[in-house]
Amino acid sequence: GHGIAGTVATTGEVINIEDAYSDARFNAEVDLQTGYQTQSLLCVPIVVDGPQTVVAQLVNKIGKDGQVTRFGKDDIPLIDTFCSYAAA
Repeated sequence: GHGIAGTVATTGEVINIEDAYSDARFNAEVDLQTGYQTQSLLCVPIVVDGPQTVVAQLVNKIGKDGQVTRFGKDDIPLIDTFCSYAAA
């Protein structure tokens, strides 16, 4: 697959990036079109029955100090739980 979501869809692996623009897989096209700036990014596969591949992508986690920060390992179980409900 192309981009970060495509890589997750292909590999089934979680990708957690602190600086999206430093990762060659990141596609900045949406940022350029919208004026938004993606910084941190967490992309996880959603396990569903059937041939389709579904991916959830979260961007720009806001830390306690109000600044964008990296998603932590403790965020992954939370998004996995959300994704299991989304897949049902």
